[in-house]
Formats: sequence, structure tokens, C-alpha cells
Amino acid sequence: LVSTFPVTFNAAEQPSYRVDVPGDGMRATIDPDDFRSGFGAWSGTSFAAPVLSGALAQCLVGGSCGSLDAIDPVSSLTRGWNALSAELGVVRP
Repeated sequence: LVSTFPVTFNAAEQPSYRVDVPGDGMRATIDPDDFRSGFGAWSGTSFAAPVLSGALAQCLVGGSCGSLDAIDPVSSLTRGWNALSAELGVVRP
């Protein structure tokens, strides 16, 4: 997930390798938490869960996973499985 991030944030990680090149200045590997560009990239379940939740909600509210007219438990469960199937290819047991 790539998102905006404050450019003033000063994180603790450092480049894994740094060398002073005469006449060229300091050269280093990529600093994993250098946010001077105003963007940060993350991965993992804590970032995947809200993205998946949003996709499932869009499917459910958009009506592509079934009619929202019925609000009984069976219809709601069917819509939920339809959303999972549409987004992840999960097959209902």
C-alpha cells in the first residue's frame, strides 16, 4: 500500500550501507523509512484488512453481490459469500 506521509517524519531506520565517495559525497543504499518524497509504502495484514474491507463493502452496497431488498440472515449470508467470492475467489463450503 502506498500512501501520503508527512515529509517531516524522522524514523529510526538507516540505510544498510553508506560510503563517502571522494568528490561525489555520501552514497548510500535506500533508506527504508525515508519519507522526504511525501509517500510511504507498507505491506502486511494491518494494511490489507482495510483495503479488503472496502472492496467487500463496495460489492455489498453496490448491489453486485445480491439484492439489498432482503435483510434476513440467509440473504445477508449469501451476499457476504458472494462478495468474498467476487473479491477473493473464495468458494462457499
